Amino acid sequence: MIDKVNSPANIQAMLQTLKQYETEAKSGLNPENVGKSEVSQPSFLDSIKSAVGSVNDAAQAAGIRKTAYEKGEDIPLTDVVLSMQRSSVAFEATLQIRNKIGRVRKSGNIQDAQSAILDIINLKSQQRK
Repeated sequence: MIDKVNSPANIQAMLQTLKQYETEAKSGLNPENVGKSEVSQPSFLDSIKSAVGSVNDAAQAAGIRKTAYEKGEDIPLTDVVLSMQRSSVAFEATLQIRNKIGRVRKSGNIQDAQSAILDIINLKSQQRK
């Protein structure tokens, strides 16, 4: 479960989606494309649901490993600690993104929205390192 959260394919897909949103925000709305959507492209809401689901999966996996370790099952302590740290980092990143989106929503400024998207892209890039 945890591998799914931090998999390179998942991170790349999210980065690609964010870069596309950034490009769209910079270019403005194209009247020809309003109301049209590609079938293969997930919606923003679906992307958010998927990301939150991944964070939830990481938290549940950490809880399962912790409980198994506490029951005396043969799980290395390092695996337990790493899964808990992954869960913590994923949750913290989610909170930062939520706070950034909230600030952008309050300001109503498109420049702030672009800055928020760039910050999210940079955050994802730093997590891969």
